[in-house]
Amino acid sequence: MAETLMKPKGLGISSPHCGSYLRYIYILSFLWIVPVSCAGVDTRETLPDGWRNLHVYTGKLTQEKLRQVLGTEAVTSGTMHAQVGQDRTVVEDVYADSSNRQNRYFLDLAANDAVFISNTLTLERDYGWEGLCIEPVSQYWLGLSHRKCTTIAAVIGETTGKQVSFEVYAAGYYSGVGISQRPDDDADKRAVTRKNMKFKAETHTTVSLRDVLHMAKAPKHIDYWSLDCEGCEKDALASFPWDTHTVALLSIERPSRDEQDKLKELGFVFLRGHSAIGDLMYGHKSLDLASVQRRVESTVHNACKKYEDRTLPIGEAVKMYGVPCDEVKSCAASCLEEPDPSIWEVQTEVPTKRKPARKIRHRKKVG
Repeated sequence: MAETLMKPKGLGISSPHCGSYLRYIYILSFLWIVPVSCAGVDTRETLPDGWRNLHVYTGKLTQEKLRQVLGTEAVTSGTMHAQVGQDRTVVEDVYADSSNRQNRYFLDLAANDAVFISNTLTLERDYGWEGLCIEPVSQYWLGLSHRKCTTIAAVIGETTGKQVSFEVYAAGYYSGVGISQRPDDDADKRAVTRKNMKFKAETHTTVSLRDVLHMAKAPKHIDYWSLDCEGCEKDALASFPWDTHTVALLSIERPSRDEQDKLKELGFVFLRGHSAIGDLMYGHKSLDLASVQRRVESTVHNACKKYEDRTLPIGEAVKMYGVPCDEVKSCAASCLEEPDPSIWEVQTEVPTKRKPARKIRHRKKVG
């Protein structure tokens, strides 16, 4: 009898009872994808009401196949993929000791593209992390099916069972619940309005993070939670099972004051910001925060020095180290001081180039 694997152990999972090429089946709930070991397994009987199946055949996942589907960067060891250096902070500053950075667990909400600006791909490829990738936008499922993380395609809500209008934009990373109906000062609404982006409205049913983690059989301790879901952050924090699960490290994009206060109540301490997009990282008090903060501060100061000396181009400074975090304060201070949420109303773009030096023209003397 073939056994069902509820949690992936790596690329190319197979059972000795299954054919050598039939490696993956995926279970979708709203839609939920989870690998099992053999095509002959009927998983419908094991699913609670509301969860649905979708079987995806990928073929044998060789390095060449992964390169064809995901691209060369995806299979190149040592490549950092995060949008503004979050993965570098995780492995070099927080879990800096090589003996404790391996084989941990992450939660990625929302995962978005399998490779492009992924905060977690480097963790699973280079350091053996397992994880849960949650992504409701269907254009990303093919790529994620070639990742090692368990992929759940669902819209997270504070409660399970609420119908919502989910707006899918051509640039999928802007997609979310009711973005076009948000106040005019909402950063995501301003972004799609400014770019005149059209969307397709889909009706989805929300599911709480508690129910998702239970169904995925996620471990009770999560070493890193990447939280950036275009407005669902409040619901995600509210529906996370804090009474049964713990989180050591969390990054969150543009948290509101209530969300910042919630994190402090839960025992999280601000570590640093990552660039002007407002992605903030918090460490739980259960970590060795004194050591972590020293490494974080050292990294930020060194990167800012290179940026201010112009030995580190702005593009590399933002992508690799997430500096600077705004154009008003000094480079280091802008990233090491927890920002007031009100700045999100006026500052949401990542700087792409330095302002040119002002030219001073001298009038020619007459006579």
